Amino acid sequence: MIKSLVKFFLDLLKLLYFLILLIFSFPRGRLKKSRRQVDLEILANGPSLKDKIKVLRQHDIYKNDYLVMNYFALDDLFIKLKPTYYCFADPMFYKKTLRFEEVMSLFKIINETVAWPMTIYIPSSKYRAFKSFYKFENSFLTIVPVNNLPYRGPENLRNYFYSKGLAQPQSFTVANFAIYIGLMLGYNKIELYGVDHTFFEGLAVDENNQVCNIEKHFYGKSDNLRPIININTGLNWSIANYTFNISHMFKSHDYLNSLASYMNIQVINHTCNSLIDSYPRFKK
Repeated sequence: MIKSLVKFFLDLLKLLYFLILLIFSFPRGRLKKSRRQVDLEILANGPSLKDKIKVLRQHDIYKNDYLVMNYFALDDLFIKLKPTYYCFADPMFYKKTLRFEEVMSLFKIINETVAWPMTIYIPSSKYRAFKSFYKFENSFLTIVPVNNLPYRGPENLRNYFYSKGLAQPQSFTVANFAIYIGLMLGYNKIELYGVDHTFFEGLAVDENNQVCNIEKHFYGKSDNLRPIININTGLNWSIANYTFNISHMFKSHDYLNSLASYMNIQVINHTCNSLIDSYPRFKK
């Protein structure tokens, strides 16, 4: 009885704290939701996306809508595919990091080549920084902030606040952010590609006690171990903090799948060997 009362008051305090943050954080980005007549295919960064890209190259007409992220525009399929949505969440896309030149080249390509209506989604807390980091002048582009306030409060109210766009699961990766956007846009079915999330593959600690891995994306691969840098701080991750954050990232997928069920939306993971166990898998 005492434990139940303590939990009740703790949940109440957390909810009160969340509501205070919500009040003081407005205006926040709110997605316009409407039921779509086609499916949404989310193309993430994992190396397995190469197989999906090979299939997409064989088509001239695409029946679904596409959401892409990060460096997808560097692939020549970008112009042919004409994705409806683009997502950026990583700090390198709104502040100067070691990848500044790469990011500027990417933004230049997007700014100069997009000739169809495309919406770029940014976490609302980084919206102003993103807008000032690079001045997009393409009238086909619409930049939309998305409320990324983490929810705090009773579990039974979590999906309500998520579904209203008043909070979202912490992203940790742009793929989590993209899936939340897909759910909020009102698609009946969302298909995931390239969400390998094999973060533990090749994970090692070198002789300098630096946590390293082999960086793998569909658009490139480094065969050498590279230190894993926390872009927010510019420092190496410790193994404890890195695995802690990865664990929370996978938990975020659990919350997203729970939200999908709450909203009666089907999310299917088409990624072979994906470490995500939150969503139903595509079975041939």
